[in-house]
Amino acid sequence: MNWAGAESMFANKQAKEDRLIESQKYFRIFNYWRWLDLLSTVFAIIGLLLAIINYELDIRNGELDLEDPKDIIREGKSAMDMKKFKDPYTRSMRWAILATSMISLFCLVNRHQYKIRWINLYFNISLKRE
Repeated sequence: MNWAGAESMFANKQAKEDRLIESQKYFRIFNYWRWLDLLSTVFAIIGLLLAIINYELDIRNGELDLEDPKDIIREGKSAMDMKKFKDPYTRSMRWAILATSMISLFCLVNRHQYKIRWINLYFNISLKRE
């Protein structure tokens, strides 16, 4: 085997290794993007279920009746001073709903970034093959 043949074989081997690394990166980004998509959906559904449960329990307990807004304004109170909103159960449910919504939003933002990375890598790989 001459020197040019050995150099060509080394270049082919290096090209195969580069393609393998790009392919692994491609699938890793794709899988991470889909995983974030799933997490975003799960946390959004959990937040929605907590909100529905909280609402239904308020209906069942008869706590859905609100005071007259005119009375609240006249007395100079805030609507958040009502007994219903000071209840520890209601406050904890609302914090849980807020937390799941924020986690879902965080996953959505990261999902979008990974989707853009994946698309850019996909088009780079496609252009190299042409």
